[in-house]
Amino acid sequence: TIGEICRNRSIPLIEDAAHAHGSKLDDQFAGSFGDAGCFSFYPTKVMTTGEGGMLTTNNDEIAEKARILRDQGKE
Repeated sequence: TIGEICRNRSIPLIEDAAHAHGSKLDDQFAGSFGDAGCFSFYPTKVMTTGEGGMLTTNNDEIAEKARILRDQGKE
């Protein structure tokens, strides 16, 4: 699988779940298969907020990096 390939090569798997809000495969939600899941809230997507997005992760390092990047790199 793509997950195994990424793990074997130490490549983070970032899942594009822009159109998959609430979707499941074998009782696992979209956005939770890789190291991070990305959701879009743009007006043409399934769920909208005008604009913006959401990142989901269980990885503390990715979460901290995302927090820094969301504010133009300010810590």
